[in-house]
Amino acid sequence: MNSTPSWRLPAGVWLLGGVVTYACDRTVGRGVFSLGGRLFLAEFEGGEVRELDAPGPVDDPRLNPSGSRIAYVIDGALHVLAIDGV
Repeated sequence: MNSTPSWRLPAGVWLLGGVVTYACDRTVGRGVFSLGGRLFLAEFEGGEVRELDAPGPVDDPRLNPSGSRIAYVIDGALHVLAIDGV
């Protein structure tokens, strides 16, 4: 059995360090994480990982249970981002 994940980070992202924490939606179909202050969304079933626009260095991103929104912190302020396609 192959334990290698089926999804990959965009090129060059691995240079930023490693993923320390992540958060998933209720069905574990999506996950979010920050890496080097950048915000990423992973679609686990399709294998896609994409960077999302954020107005500054992101900390502690969390998906809502349905996976349609991400809450995250920038400089102590809470931000909420609606995700396309949900």
